[in-house]
Amino acid sequence: MSPTAAAPGGLLPTPTPTPGRPGAGGNGKGRQKRVALVTLGCAKNLLDSEVMAGVLARRGYALTDEPEQAEVVVVNTCGFIGPAKEEGVNTILDLARFRRDGRCRRLVVAGCLAQRYAGELAAEIPEIDRIVGLDEVAQIADLLEETGAEDGEGGGNGTVRRRRPPLRADHSVTWLYDHETPRIRSTPPHTAYLKVAEGCDYPCTFCVIPQIRGRFRSRAPESVVAEAEALAAAGAKELVLVAQDTTAYGTDRGLRHGLAALLRRLAAVEGVRWVRFLYAYPTTLDDRVLEAMAEVPEVCRYVDIPLQHASRRVLRDMKRPGNRESNERLLERIRRAVPGAAIRSTFIVGFPGETEAEFRDLLDFVAGAEFDALGAFPYSNEETAASFVAEETVSEAEKEERRARLMELQEGIALRRHRELVGTVAPVLVDGAPEESDLLLAGRTEGQAPEVDARVLIVDGEAPVGEFAQVRFTEGHAADLVGVSLGPAAPCRSR
Repeated sequence: MSPTAAAPGGLLPTPTPTPGRPGAGGNGKGRQKRVALVTLGCAKNLLDSEVMAGVLARRGYALTDEPEQAEVVVVNTCGFIGPAKEEGVNTILDLARFRRDGRCRRLVVAGCLAQRYAGELAAEIPEIDRIVGLDEVAQIADLLEETGAEDGEGGGNGTVRRRRPPLRADHSVTWLYDHETPRIRSTPPHTAYLKVAEGCDYPCTFCVIPQIRGRFRSRAPESVVAEAEALAAAGAKELVLVAQDTTAYGTDRGLRHGLAALLRRLAAVEGVRWVRFLYAYPTTLDDRVLEAMAEVPEVCRYVDIPLQHASRRVLRDMKRPGNRESNERLLERIRRAVPGAAIRSTFIVGFPGETEAEFRDLLDFVAGAEFDALGAFPYSNEETAASFVAEETVSEAEKEERRARLMELQEGIALRRHRELVGTVAPVLVDGAPEESDLLLAGRTEGQAPEVDARVLIVDGEAPVGEFAQVRFTEGHAADLVGVSLGPAAPCRSR
C-alpha cells in the first residue's frame, strides 16, 4: 500500500485541543505545532494512525497531510514481509531529508517495522528521534513531550540529542484501544474500520505477526458496540471489522460464537447499513457466522478467507489447516449457506520447496473455486519465521512468474463473472471520484470491500457520495464494473 498522510476526518470522540500548554502541542504562546502522520500497510495499521491522530489533536497538535510543512513527522510502518520493510525504510529515508534541512524538528517511527527492528533503525538512521512501540501508540503525545521534544531542540542537522532505548526483543505487546480512546478517522465519513481484536495465536510458519503484535486478545463486545454507535452517529454507514484473526473474536473471553453475536449486535445499531469483516480463518468460520450473514440484511454476504495454498504438503509445512479437498468442501459450505456470497482469498507462491507440480495444484484449485477476488504474494523469507531457509529453492524470478500466472488466471475468472452481471441491478455505496478521473464516481457492492476489491464505476445518473444508489451494470471488466445510477437505493437486500 502506498504511503498516505492522515488528515482530519470524522472525529471519534471529538478531540479537545489544548493550545498553549508548554511542552505539548503549543509552545506556550498559543501556537499549535504541526504534525504529519504517514501511514504504510494495512487497515489495522491505519487504525493505529487514526488513534495517534486523535491523541495528538486532543493534546493540541495541528494535523497536516503535508510532511514538508510539519514540525513533527510520524511514519507508521509495516514490517510483515520484505517489500513492506523495504517500503518502510525508503519512506523513512525520504522523510529524513526534512529532518536534516531543519524543516522537521522530530522524525518519529512507529508501527510493525519499529516494533520488530527498533535497534537496527535507531543505529542506522540517525535522523530518527523516537522509536514508538505498538504498546505506546496511545502515548504518542507523551513521548513527544519528553525532554528533547520542545521547540528549538535538534538544530535541524540530523543529530539526535536524546532517544528512547530500543524496544526489548522479548517484549510482548498487550495494548488494544477501546471506545474511549481518541481517534480521528481518515477514511470517507460513510465508511469506518473497527478493530475488534489484536494479535494472533496461530503458528503459521511463514508469518511473524505473532512475534510483532503479540498474543490474540479481543475487545469487550460492549466496547465495540459503543464505538460502532459513535461511528454511526458521526455518519458511518458501513463498518469493516478487522483483526489478525477476526473469526476467533471472543474466544479469549470465553464467548461462544462471539463474532456471530457481535455481527448481529452491530447490525442493529441505528444508522449502520453494512457490516463486513475481513480475515476469516478456515477452521473458525463457523455456521453461526454464516447464518448471521444469510439472515441479517445488514451483514454483507462477503467472506475474506486467506487459504494460502492448495497443496497438501505445502499447507502442512505452512502449518495451515486442511488440504485442497477440505477447502473445496469449505467453499461449497459457504455458498450453500449464503447464496450469492462473494468470496475473496489470498495465496502465497514460492513457499520453500514448492514444486511446479504443487503450483499447478494451486492453479487447478483456483480455476475450480472461481473466487470473486484473489490476492497472490511471493513468499518472503523472513529471518525469524519458522519457515526461514538459508537457501531458497524457488528463485525470486520464479516466484514472480508464478504470481503472474495465478493472477492472469484470476483475471479471466473475474472478467467472466463481471460480464455475467451486465444487465443486472444492485445497490452500490458511492465512495466518490476515483483517483484517475473526477468525471466518474466509484462505489462498491456488498461483495466488494474498500481498497482491496474491484469497484463499480458510475458513468451516468444521480449518485450522491456517501449514499446508496441503485446501479444497472452496463460493462464488465476484470478490474471494474461499469454502470449507470437509477436513483437512490435501499442498501439492504430483502429476505
